[in-house]
Amino acid sequence: MKRRTRQMTRIPGNKKWFLNIAKKINLPLYPKKKFNGEEVTLMPDGTVRLSETGEKPSAEALEAYQDFVKKFNERLRRFGVRTIDGKATLNTVSRFSDDYYKKYASTPLLKQVYPNNDFPFHLQLQEDYIIQINYSQETDYELISKQLNQLDMDILLFIATFRNVQLLQISREFGLPIPKIKPHLKRLREFYLVQEWEFEREDTPGALATSYSIYSHGTMLLLLANKISRNFTYKWKDILREEDNYSPIRYWKVVDAYQNFKFNQNYAYFVPTSKLEKFTYTVTKTQEKSESKSPLSGMEKRKSELQAKKAKKKEHTYTVHVPRYLFIGQLALNKKEDDGTKNLFDVYPYITNVGDTSDLDKLLNVFKHFGRFEDGLDEEGNKRYLLIIVDNFDDIQEIEDKYMLIENGGYKNLNNIIFLNLELAAEEGIDKSLVVIRSQNATDGGRVAKYMPFRMNEAFNERPLIKDAELEELNQEEGDTDA
Repeated sequence: MKRRTRQMTRIPGNKKWFLNIAKKINLPLYPKKKFNGEEVTLMPDGTVRLSETGEKPSAEALEAYQDFVKKFNERLRRFGVRTIDGKATLNTVSRFSDDYYKKYASTPLLKQVYPNNDFPFHLQLQEDYIIQINYSQETDYELISKQLNQLDMDILLFIATFRNVQLLQISREFGLPIPKIKPHLKRLREFYLVQEWEFEREDTPGALATSYSIYSHGTMLLLLANKISRNFTYKWKDILREEDNYSPIRYWKVVDAYQNFKFNQNYAYFVPTSKLEKFTYTVTKTQEKSESKSPLSGMEKRKSELQAKKAKKKEHTYTVHVPRYLFIGQLALNKKEDDGTKNLFDVYPYITNVGDTSDLDKLLNVFKHFGRFEDGLDEEGNKRYLLIIVDNFDDIQEIEDKYMLIENGGYKNLNNIIFLNLELAAEEGIDKSLVVIRSQNATDGGRVAKYMPFRMNEAFNERPLIKDAELEELNQEEGDTDA
């Protein structure tokens, strides 16, 4: 099998109609629809009217349109999207309480579920022809690839992209109920391409949920199938290394961020890694000379008085080394200007605030990296944002309290720090869950932090939400419920 290098990306959805839904999701209106010559649509006030005149439609057209909206919402629910009063939200399955995190601080979160067959395993090619597969040569990967259908490959790529994903997140990604997804996952497990895990659900004590992680054989199969880059394949062990018991949850948070962002009509792609290279900078500190408190002889006293006439301060200059930082994902959104640059969001899942792997402590170097961007732009002209994924507002306050972002001169591009509040995302939707910190004058003359919503639609001065031709195409595909 011929090898070629290709950067792995993930474009939302796998069905043409879903691409349209992804564009439509931020619209306050449902698509226009014709019934018996009457074109009707849903108005901002929630009423159904004729598109051209704004008058009430006939009872038959109204009933038909309401049925259309019901089916439309049912199709969105297949992807985990809830629609209430024209607002679309996606439940965030990576959000847990402090008690849950404390419980698994020293106890493994995941328990592996082993497939029924052993490794190496046997593959029956013909009725009387069985071979052993141990992935020691490329022909093994070629034979297994031929046993996989397109959905198998799509699921495998999805798991590889995000390292570890929940079963519910896989179901949402492909718009299929879990019973229809499981046979594909079973096949991937028995071919030793993915690993299955169980973990305790917080919402139902004693109940278990399932997640899947990429296996080395799965990564290599995707490389040989030209789905991921060689560079990513060789680094998969480093990328997958677990810093602590919370590593799987960090991956789930990235998936939640991706599955919310992809409903924005400017969403472009997701890449599984991004990095900021190491750098150094110099710091100069001025230190006051300390006076000797020991008794001085006459000679020493005269010498001390002469020295006192000189500068009493001493400058110390030293070099600070900031190491390279590797993010476990980056989201890209299109700009209004078609100049080849993007709005790039480096994702930073936030969980721990103590210990050797404290997410709170590691933010210091991340802030130093982002403080180097002039006007928030990288060398290629892309606008860079740091997207910190938090469970709730308390996490944002915790970060602000430690680093005093409104006063810390080490981070000057305050507008480039964005918090994704998963609690708000589940309740209000992605556009109301993004928060930035602004500095404002306090009554005592100082400065205080003010938390403001970050509206992607306004900040990026978006293009038209969706074209009439795309709406018409979506209408025509109404009956296509095949996944």
